[in-house]
Amino acid sequence: MACPTKRPGSDNWYFRKRIPADVQAILADLPKTQRPAHWYKDQISISLGTADRSIAKATCPDVAAQVERTMAALRAGPKPRNVNKINAPLSGELYMGLAEVLEGNSNSERAIVTVPENVGRKIKSECASRGRPAYR
Repeated sequence: MACPTKRPGSDNWYFRKRIPADVQAILADLPKTQRPAHWYKDQISISLGTADRSIAKATCPDVAAQVERTMAALRAGPKPRNVNKINAPLSGELYMGLAEVLEGNSNSERAIVTVPENVGRKIKSECASRGRPAYR
């Protein structure tokens, strides 16, 4: 386990660890905006936010565990999205709105106007998160 170290010119203690070669290769392919914070080319340097060594030693295992979880996630790679989890809420909202209109349980004018707006917003936000245009 990496123990707390001090950086020259700072009173705070830091968690420092060298990044394994396999994780370095994965990080090299990622844009800098997607790299974990305080992860550099070949080392990790995270401030423990304290000048007290005993507090730093107590905090260090938690930070080390988080770093190990992040390394495991990087090694595992991206998880595929479950399309059913994305589409089910959208189709459920559309169905409920249309059912209200067809059954006459609501003001049909309100239901017809609001359901497409709600669904449209969700479709646009989901497409934007995937980097695709919502409409062609």
